[in-house]
Order: sequence, then C-alpha cells, then structure tokens
Amino acid sequence: MTYSKRFKAATWFLAVALLLNGMTFSVSAEAALQCSQVFSQNETTPLEMYNLVRKFNNAYLDFYQDVAGRSRLVSKRDLQQRLQNLELVTDEYFDKAGITYVKIEKKVPSNPDSAHWDGATYSLYTVTVDQARDTNAKLLKGFELKTRKQVRLIFDPLLNLSQGETGGFFNPLNNSITFSYSAISFRYLGLSDILRHEMQHAFEYQKVLGGEHSLSRFTLKSEATNKEPYSDFASMDELESYLREIRLMQNPTKTLNETLETAGTSKPALESYRQKELLWKVQFLKSFAVKSQIVLKNLRESIEKEEIEKANFDLDGTFKITYKVKQAAYSKASLALSGLDADGNIRTQIKTKALEEISWAEQRIQMLLNDPALN
Repeated sequence: MTYSKRFKAATWFLAVALLLNGMTFSVSAEAALQCSQVFSQNETTPLEMYNLVRKFNNAYLDFYQDVAGRSRLVSKRDLQQRLQNLELVTDEYFDKAGITYVKIEKKVPSNPDSAHWDGATYSLYTVTVDQARDTNAKLLKGFELKTRKQVRLIFDPLLNLSQGETGGFFNPLNNSITFSYSAISFRYLGLSDILRHEMQHAFEYQKVLGGEHSLSRFTLKSEATNKEPYSDFASMDELESYLREIRLMQNPTKTLNETLETAGTSKPALESYRQKELLWKVQFLKSFAVKSQIVLKNLRESIEKEEIEKANFDLDGTFKITYKVKQAAYSKASLALSGLDADGNIRTQIKTKALEEISWAEQRIQMLLNDPALN
C-alpha cells in the first residue's frame, strides 16, 4: 500500500475549523500544470455545493473530536447514532455532487478502549460518478474515464479512526483508492490533493502492468524505527505524486486569491497552512529524491554482483527481485520487472532489464529535481 501520511490531527482540526466555518462562498482548485487531463477546469464551485461540503466537513470534525481518543466515553448506542448522522450528510453531499455509490456494511475499527463497540457497523462507500456537479466529482469522473473504471474508488468514513495519519491510499493488491473525508474538504481550498496524489500512484502502477518505465517499479524498505513519514517503507513514485501536489499548491486559482482577500480572519490561517504544507512537501521531495539516487547507485552494484536476496513472481504478473542495499537510508530495495522471456536466459534478462530500469529511473529523478516547481 501507498499512504499519504501528512495528516496531523491537531493542526488539521484547527485549520479546517477556521477555514470552512469562516468563509461564506466557494473556491475550487485549479488544474495544476501538466495535470489538465484529470483535473476539472478552473471554475467557481456553486454556493449550494460549497455549503454542503462545509456541512459535510463539520459533521466529520464533530465526530472525530468527540470520538477519536475518547472511545471509552462513547457508548455503542451513541456511536451508532453518530454514524447514522455521518451517513446522512455523506449521502446528501454525494447525491448533490452527482457521485453514485454502493454501500457495504463494515465493522467499526476496534482497539482495547473500544471493546464495548463490538458488533457496531458503518457504511463503506464504493463510488462512481453519474453527472459530475462539483470539483471533486469532476476529478473522479476524469479519473474513471482515463482508467476505464479499472480502479475502484472507496470512501471510508472511519479511515482516520483506524489510521489517524492516513488521508488516503492506493492499494495495488486490489487496484483501489481509499480516501477519507479530508480528501474531499481540502480539495475545495487548494491546500492539498490527496485524491490526485493517490491517482498518480494508480497511473504509475498501470504503467508497470503495461510494461512501461515507472518509478513505481521500485519499492524501498528499512528497519528504521523513527516515525518520519516513509522511513520504513516507500514506493519511489512518491516523487511523482508529491510533485503534482506541489504544482497545485503553487498555482492557486484566481478565485482562491480573491477568497483570501475577503476571508477576514480566515486568511492568515489558510495561507499559513498552505505555505507550511508546501514547504514540507518540497523539502520531502528533494530529500527523498536524494535518498532514492543513493539507493539506485548502490542497487546497481548489487545487481552487477547478482546479490539477489529474494525473487518471485508477484500476483500482478511482474517478477519481483529484492536486493540488500548498503550505505543507504533503506536497507532493501525491490524491483518489479516485466516482459521476461521464459525461453531465454533468465539471469541475463534480469540483469539487463534491471540495469535499464535503474538508468531510466536515475534520469527521471534528475528531471523531477530540475522541475521549476522545486526551484
């Protein structure tokens, strides 16, 4: 799985409470440079839709503020009532936005403090788009068209209850994107784009399945115990996904700029949050790019020496090879290869194709580092 791990609860609650409660009209995110194939066109979101998103967001904020970390104090009956309220506001927003859905009953995530919730359930949404009527629905519709609906889109109302730092993730095992309520709220203000971030992971994975070059072919693992995002596991295509978010955040729409001018006390909070997040993403991308370059250099040496730790065919049909990596931030690197000929010399093919992928990845990372959005 690939996770978006920049969900800091306290900061997030403060920022969104100020932003969505303080504004009285709508904004939408502009298609970032080079993302025009999927992003909706630059437009003003209708006031009715904005108000629905605000209602939707505040319902979820109230739920998480009352339930997260205080599960001992919330009875099962009270929890079920709160979940029913969430379902009502979610249905209302999706219906008005033109997002269709199928609900699947799922057990509420449990922990030692919530054993008394045993048996409680909530609705998980598998979504598609009928007639896109807001900026989120248009993004989802564009994604469906581009992927021919081969990637499932799942909205999980309780994602932040079970995985507090996760705004969304792409799961290649079942070819799906799961996202939380924050993914919907933040798109309206151009502060981040969890949906587009995870869609890029899906696009990159499709390249792998199609036999194309992609940074998604490389996954990195470490035995590190620190809590820094991606320190223990990362897919190298985080570089692609974060660059698209950075482009979005560096190019706020005219509508958003006008909103900043008229939002009163919300303006400092909005701009401060956007700049803070933008700085973190730029620093992370540059740092991760350098770490990836070091891994690739050392991985090349391991491949030349044929120091294979593990090799097997994956469920997606790729041939995955794992190597130990020395003197790098990650101790192991796996590479997914496609197009091996069973009638040819497998060892020679592995070495040739692996070195080709490394050479391509090194060039691609350098291109990303030279992108104007980072300089």
